[in-house]
Amino acid sequence: MTVQEPTTRRTGASSGRMRTARVLAVLGTTLTGIPIAAPVVLAAVSLLVAQHWRFDYLLPGELVVPAATGGAALLAASLVARRARVAVCCAANAAALFFVLVGVIANATGLATGAAPAEGPALIAVAAVYVGYVLSVVAMFAVGVVLCGSLFGRRV
Repeated sequence: MTVQEPTTRRTGASSGRMRTARVLAVLGTTLTGIPIAAPVVLAAVSLLVAQHWRFDYLLPGELVVPAATGGAALLAASLVARRARVAVCCAANAAALFFVLVGVIANATGLATGAAPAEGPALIAVAAVYVGYVLSVVAMFAVGVVLCGSLFGRRV
């Protein structure tokens, strides 16, 4: 009876699964980075063209579709690769929760309809929740970078 030595080669299914995870992770990280990079890039273009620094701090909220699509791709990549599942789930759920809460609080306080002036505690509450949304999108991007690094064999 002979003993087979373990091989270090991946099977076809495992290799295909990792390829899928890598594609999804890169796609998700790229899409999640768009709402973060767009305001900075557009502000730099504005500075070069119009000689004014115009930073649109509401743009990450307007670009929720790429952020949500990127979060879904990151979630799929983490499930396929079986890595960073908790971190991706937490960041994606936080982004979704904060985004919904911005609308709920704005409607409840009257800021969304213009019934209340944009000042005071109502504005502070909406702004604080919006900052939470932006930070959770940044967290999704950071988790995506770490996931890509682990999938491509680099320690981050």
